[in-house]
Amino acid sequence: MNSNIFLSEEHKSRFNYLRSIRRKNDHFECTGWNSIFFVVAGFDELWKKRDKIFDRECDEILLKFEGDDDCLSKKSKIVGNWSNSEKMLLSLALQFYDNVTNPTIREIFWALDKYNTKLALNLIYLNVKDYM
Repeated sequence: MNSNIFLSEEHKSRFNYLRSIRRKNDHFECTGWNSIFFVVAGFDELWKKRDKIFDRECDEILLKFEGDDDCLSKKSKIVGNWSNSEKMLLSLALQFYDNVTNPTIREIFWALDKYNTKLALNLIYLNVKDYM
């Protein structure tokens, strides 16, 4: 993976750590999981809360969604004690995981500061670079 896509060495190290503990290796799932790992590894506040985002083996998403017991069964908004930036970055990552959440691109980028905007843009690049 192109190391220029990471915002720091720590971002890259965290990302590689999360990938190393994931037990499943299905390519489709890895693409989606890589999106989630990329965002969590790059944003300190999400890194600190990663145990609320996925399980210890990085095999199951633990996020809760509006009006939905099964978090991945329909498009809905993330609920819980998350900042707006955290919700938007996770929502963007989940779009690449399974097209799960429903904020618009405008809503996502409106909520982000300069650092997290770069993180979000790099996440998009990570997922589309092979098509360019």
